Amino acid sequence: MNLAYTPKCEPRLEASCLLAFGDDNNDIGILSSCGTGVTMGNAIPEVKAASDAVTKMNDEDGVAVYLDCNCWFRYSFNSGELLMSR
Repeated sequence: MNLAYTPKCEPRLEASCLLAFGDDNNDIGILSSCGTGVTMGNAIPEVKAASDAVTKMNDEDGVAVYLDCNCWFRYSFNSGELLMSR
């Protein structure tokens, strides 16, 4: 699992502006080079060591839990709007 996304049509973003999630060896590179690397609770120890934070496991909706607790914006899929949540 590797959830980092930068739309091709957007101006290039610095790596320090990116948030990435991961749980296995193939994610270590992006977790250690982005602004905030978040590891899933079920990740192997080497991946946890390369990240800035650890969230809940995949089957506990770890990505959603991290975003809900740490991000100030929410995207409404119904209206297509980016909303302030705090």
